[in-house]
Amino acid sequence: MRFHVIHITEYTYSEAVSLDVHRLRLSPRPGPDQNVISHSMQIDPQPAGMSASIDSEGNVCHTVWWNSPTDHLHIVS
Repeated sequence: MRFHVIHITEYTYSEAVSLDVHRLRLSPRPGPDQNVISHSMQIDPQPAGMSASIDSEGNVCHTVWWNSPTDHLHIVS
């Protein structure tokens, strides 16, 4: 059985804001009973940087940050 899951997070601000560092846990976790065939994530505005790690529960955690203010944040995973 295959699943295709889309998650959308969208924020719109009335004026430009500075975004703090975000930790995103939006990646599916592979395991003995689940094989992840593919995963992608689109972030607008484009982060200035991104790093990936595994948290204490075994989840993929992406840390993202921005250098410029923005009036929106749109994430599709």
